[in-house]
Amino acid sequence: MEENKNIDTNNQETNQEETKTTETKETTETKEEKTMLTKEEHQKMVNEAVAAAVAEQKESFNSLLETKLEEERRLAKLDDDEREKAERERKQKELLEKEKDIARRELKIETTRLLAEKNLPTDCLELVIGEDMAATSKKIETFQSMFNQAVEEAVNKRIAGNTPITGSKTTTDDSKLSDKEYFERHYKQ
Repeated sequence: MEENKNIDTNNQETNQEETKTTETKETTETKEEKTMLTKEEHQKMVNEAVAAAVAEQKESFNSLLETKLEEERRLAKLDDDEREKAERERKQKELLEKEKDIARRELKIETTRLLAEKNLPTDCLELVIGEDMAATSKKIETFQSMFNQAVEEAVNKRIAGNTPITGSKTTTDDSKLSDKEYFERHYKQ
């Protein structure tokens, strides 16, 4: 009879283990399904973003193309002298744009050099750059004074927070002090 009880107990334990294993597998499958849904949702979001970017680029390209076509149509209606004059004006305009771009780059390089010379962070380049070098120099001077003042205030704040303890004129017996008091008196900085 006891053998039957032992066998029944073993069967019950085995059944419980199988149930736990089955529940674990179901839980894992449910998590995988949720992950798959998440991946599908993610893919859907990526596809929508790509579609929006493509549509925006197409619109931009079509707009640029339309502008160029209109310009060509306008030039086709002009006689040779007027066409040459319009072409010279367009090239002159492009040249001025390129010169402005080069001047801006040179100004950025010079501003970066000045900031480095004055030990100022070069991350603030866009804050201090002006229309020309004179305006930029004024902005750098203003920024430098503000920056140095902020650094000085921060240093003073730190120094004021950690005032060193100087020896007192009265001597006390260190043996009566707690460990914390002893440490504060002799090692606090």
